[in-house]
Amino acid sequence: MAEKDRQSNSQEQQSERKFSQEQYDILKRCSDRKDMTEWNNWREKHPDKDVLLSGANLIQFYLRGAFLNKAITIDNSGRIYDFNRVIEEPNVAYFSQKSENIGDIYLDGTKLRRADLEGALFYDANLKAADVSNAKLAAAEFWRSEMQDTNFGRSTVDGSTMFWKCKFNRDTDFSGVGL
Repeated sequence: MAEKDRQSNSQEQQSERKFSQEQYDILKRCSDRKDMTEWNNWREKHPDKDVLLSGANLIQFYLRGAFLNKAITIDNSGRIYDFNRVIEEPNVAYFSQKSENIGDIYLDGTKLRRADLEGALFYDANLKAADVSNAKLAAAEFWRSEMQDTNFGRSTVDGSTMFWKCKFNRDTDFSGVGL
């Protein structure tokens, strides 16, 4: 009986933490190879699964080009694509459509120090209390993400790095970041 209780508690903690060992292992392999093909193919095959990496140690991970949310992109004309298939034209209820199509990404408390996140897209991400210091954030986009108590200190940004409708607090640290 005690063993069953321990397994139940472990499963409850796992679900509370929002962490997937499978997802972490795939990202680790891709990071080591500096090639996100395996991860992006997995995301394409599992578009309804949330990214569950809360508390993961992603220090110095290479994540350039990784689809961390569902693969939704927007081109210069305002068209929205889901894995290169147009799902919405400009000026058509973008946010209600977006909220239905993009799963959550749980990176709260995650260590992303020195991670290469150039061009990464974070929609509705939970980055509360994450350590994103010294990360490469050139052309990264953060949309409606939770960033309270997050450390971005000394991260590299450029003119196309975007923070849109994100939630910050006075403990969100941008020291040493040229904003």
